[in-house]
Amino acid sequence: MMKRLMVRLQGPALCAAAAVLAGVAAPSAAAAAVAHPPAHQHHREATVLYTGQAHIDPLGGMQISGLYASLNDANGNPVVGRLIQFYAQDGTLLAMARTNADGKVYTTAPANIGTQAVSNILAGGYAVFHGDDHYTASNGSFGISPVGTAKFGFY
Repeated sequence: MMKRLMVRLQGPALCAAAAVLAGVAAPSAAAAAVAHPPAHQHHREATVLYTGQAHIDPLGGMQISGLYASLNDANGNPVVGRLIQFYAQDGTLLAMARTNADGKVYTTAPANIGTQAVSNILAGGYAVFHGDDHYTASNGSFGISPVGTAKFGFY
């Protein structure tokens, strides 16, 4: 005949028993997790996105020129071949391009906008790198200034 023995542990005895059981069951699993992290827990490197001043010529076909961004890792090295998207302040996509060998993008965008949206374009915009398996996302804002307009006053 078999009898069961039940022991109820409380307080420090419970903590000590739990520590013993955890030490017996888990040391090899814990060591393996530390030594070999799962492939899906890949470390992504941080990025920084720098932007520059863009321009729009209201008299020259409403094209936005000088859309510029530079994507670098946290050490200042260029991040090559990544897609940068340029948006107006209202979220309208203006242009997109991939970074070159220096981690830079230079592009233009046709400003296919109505006259009421000109003030939105002049409010500036932002550039975005959405991140990927190797690099974290980053963004930066930029201004858009008018060029090619008549200037009045003393220079």
